[in-house]
Amino acid sequence: MVVRRAIGPVTGSVPTAKATTASREPARRANEPAKATTSCQLPNGMPASTIRLLAGRSVKRPVPRVKKRQPTLTEPQYFILAALLDGPLHGYGIIKATERATEGRLTLAVGTLYGALERMERSGLLVADREEVVDGRPRRYYRLTQDGTGVLEQEALRMQQAAAVVTGRPGALGTAQP
Repeated sequence: MVVRRAIGPVTGSVPTAKATTASREPARRANEPAKATTSCQLPNGMPASTIRLLAGRSVKRPVPRVKKRQPTLTEPQYFILAALLDGPLHGYGIIKATERATEGRLTLAVGTLYGALERMERSGLLVADREEVVDGRPRRYYRLTQDGTGVLEQEALRMQQAAAVVTGRPGALGTAQP
């Protein structure tokens, strides 16, 4: 069994064990694109037998325009940024500040903290402020950027509005009747 290459001009054939060509296909001219169906499955689950490969033709698909909105912060990200509101802190200082702010409910693992710091630094929410060496170990301090402060304020407002949906109702939390 032989399948013609599906990309670019037809230059030859490539033997493959999973693909089959249509047996009743009419003879093609040398510069005509190859058409083949395969019996394998594509990664999206669609059977490839329903797809025809057309060589030499590009398919232009419209790019959907999606309004880019700021994603909500995860709970660790929120408290990391909140810890930096009072000024630059190093990793251990951020861990302790989040524990105090959540009354021990949230304890950041070191891997969670530094992964989040790296992602937020790349997205411009915080920056490395300075580095010190304490007891022979480097200690990097992080501080909020203006964008980080804005995102933190937006998230606080979003959470406040979400909480108002529940706490603003008659019989709100803590006052429910049996």
